[in-house]
Amino acid sequence: MDDLTKHRPEIMPSSSSKAAAAGRLRIIRSARDRRRERLALFSCLVINQKEKLAASAGAAAGEETRQEARNASGDDDGPPAVVGAKALPTTVRALLREPAVLLGEGTAGSTYSLRGGRLVLKRLRGVRWDGTAEFERLVAAAIAPVVVEDDRHVVALRAYHYSPTENEALLLYDGFPMGISLWTMLHGPRRYYDDDDYCYRAPLDWETRLAIAHDTARGVGSIHRARIYHGNIKSSNILLTVTGGGDYMALVSEHGLPALIGPNSRSLSNQAYHAPEVKDSIGNNGQKADVYSFGVVLLELLTGKNPACNDGVDLSRWVRSFAYTEWMATVVDTDLIGKQPVRKGRKMDAILDLLKLAMDCCITDADLRPDMNKVERLITQIRRS
Repeated sequence: MDDLTKHRPEIMPSSSSKAAAAGRLRIIRSARDRRRERLALFSCLVINQKEKLAASAGAAAGEETRQEARNASGDDDGPPAVVGAKALPTTVRALLREPAVLLGEGTAGSTYSLRGGRLVLKRLRGVRWDGTAEFERLVAAAIAPVVVEDDRHVVALRAYHYSPTENEALLLYDGFPMGISLWTMLHGPRRYYDDDDYCYRAPLDWETRLAIAHDTARGVGSIHRARIYHGNIKSSNILLTVTGGGDYMALVSEHGLPALIGPNSRSLSNQAYHAPEVKDSIGNNGQKADVYSFGVVLLELLTGKNPACNDGVDLSRWVRSFAYTEWMATVVDTDLIGKQPVRKGRKMDAILDLLKLAMDCCITDADLRPDMNKVERLITQIRRS
């Protein structure tokens, strides 16, 4: 399940024109009527062996025995554990019986869209925890804390359930029926077929890419302020949805899953976004590694290049191979600046400022990278300039 971008998008890029925005929303509503079940939310997972928090053997064994008894007596008819203030009026058994659309599947499990895309269910199989107590502790430590801040730029976990006898876990997230991944918007086909219509997806303009970078920084910053880390930041884990005003809003998905999954997810990771210390030893994952991965996403936004398909060349190393004075002519995506030379001005300065910030995030020495609070603050300044 490396990327779910094979699911065709339902939305068109944003525009500053009110008329264009209104037209695009009409297209969105039409597409929603035709295919309400589609959603691109999740992709592959990476691991973090040292973040696995083990419960004591006695407590885990006792809890597992109690859970086995509940399963044997049919207690899966009870509700899943709810995260946050939103109630979930359903039982585990009822949830599993709901109509679902498969979004993707891989070694660790499968991802489904429920209720017309309003909920997303991740079903993890073959990943063994030392009983329910350990699983709940990992969820509480690696995923749930971000809910406290209730940041709208993070896809929130709604509920979870673990069954030791079945050796599977369920994670329920808020869904976004009109969502599409940033990876698809940058690297997917421009022309695609939707039912009986051919649709064209225009490239993202500078203002939209800068807004996406800002939203993503806010989402990652929210995760870090909760004193946890994401562990697998990449463009396919950044979801774009359309606001009421017709603009894109970016949300960060799948935070904390590497710590929850453990070593089983290593084969699913995307090395192109990993910091050097993570490539050398997966145990070095953490907030500064997130900063590096975010820097790669910034370079992806600015260059238009797919980090995983750059002829095996590290994207930040490729940018460094050019002199700073050559960046606008050789590095920046032509969809941002056109084929004509860019004149000096605020737009050129802003693009170069964001490029420099991306390169600072991708510094090899983790201690020299900025933290996400500073990154978020600098992008805010760039947007205001």
